[in-house]
Amino acid sequence: MQLISVSYKALRKEKRLSLHQAGKILNMDPSLVSRIENNLRQPTREQLMNIAKLYELDPDALLVDWLSEKIARELKEEALAGRVLQAVVRKLESGNHQL
Repeated sequence: MQLISVSYKALRKEKRLSLHQAGKILNMDPSLVSRIENNLRQPTREQLMNIAKLYELDPDALLVDWLSEKIARELKEEALAGRVLQAVVRKLESGNHQL
């Protein structure tokens, strides 16, 4: 998953940061930064917000994409995925859901 078509590696290089420097700023191991940049690992919500701040990205847009990707992965093999999503929307709009 490449969130909103953002290349984190390109953004890091634009800021002239090494993996080590970006990792230090993001409080992540440089190898984790690399895995996220190469789409081998998904960031946590907290990591995503730190990435948004570092690269001056819209945190809401990133979060929407991140959450929708999580849902898509969960429903990927589900034959009833469309109906499930419609039911979720109805529940969220009506406030008739238990979390």
